[in-house]
Amino acid sequence: MKTSIIFIFFASLIFMSCDKVKHPDTRPPVIPHCVDSTSMVVKTKSSTTRKVLLEDYTGHTCINCPRAAEAAESLTPKSSIIIIANHVSAFADPQSFNDPLNDTIYKENFQNTASTTWDKVSLGGFGMSSAGLPKGFVNRVGGPQNYGTWSGLVATALAKPWSAKLDVTTYYDTVSHYTNVKVKTTFITAWPNNVNLVVLFTQDSIVSDQKDGSPPPGAIMDPNGASRRLRYHFDNIVIESFNGAWGDLVKATPAANDTVTKSYGCFLLNKCFFTSSTKPNVCVKDKYVNVVAFLYDVVTKEVLQAEKLRIR
Repeated sequence: MKTSIIFIFFASLIFMSCDKVKHPDTRPPVIPHCVDSTSMVVKTKSSTTRKVLLEDYTGHTCINCPRAAEAAESLTPKSSIIIIANHVSAFADPQSFNDPLNDTIYKENFQNTASTTWDKVSLGGFGMSSAGLPKGFVNRVGGPQNYGTWSGLVATALAKPWSAKLDVTTYYDTVSHYTNVKVKTTFITAWPNNVNLVVLFTQDSIVSDQKDGSPPPGAIMDPNGASRRLRYHFDNIVIESFNGAWGDLVKATPAANDTVTKSYGCFLLNKCFFTSSTKPNVCVKDKYVNVVAFLYDVVTKEVLQAEKLRIR
């Protein structure tokens, strides 16, 4: 029994060799290739300039976090900024108010293993929530930073020399919902330390409740709930990483013009965020799902390049 539970978990959420993956619900025979070419959508995105990774550490009961999300979305140039939202700490915990009329308030759990690992110092992370949310940083340079500083940090990061480019290809099966990803890294300049690659899923346009202490004009607020903003649109939510929070090695001390291709397969896109027994779960909708890939220096943790593309 224990072995079956472990198997289902990894088949659902972690990349595996395609000849071993089984669907966790219907348990068909072994799937030899994961993605069926007759129902496959192929997308590609290639870096043509330096891009930066902006991480917003947030939670649905963080009363000031909507301002950070707005600040992130307002940054320019948009084409050069890859945003990911890490829902972490008690601010992201599902809430229960024992109110049968409102039993879906803050019930979704947007937390995931990768975001939690990056947040917790005890897991080797950066201690963002310990500094008080909202916090974030650009290219993982420096400690927890307030959203008012992000614009200047983005400009500084974009001014640095371009050291690597990414070519990302996704293969998504619209019927089985398996996804394969291929990432080609080309180093433009030599780099003194080992470089890792992280590949993850994010989703946009999840609609749910968010605390908001200073909502903008037109925001839909619950007249009976303190600062409860209804039908808030969550974007850039990290669902999970293909290859673990810290990714895997691309190249040890790469030289200029080094090229490495990594492939990740058989990620089953079936995540649902629990609400309640009486209301439907909030589930991943593939038309809003992105793959984000980023390279980082293993010693300093600085992000060297990032890329993002919608899977369909």
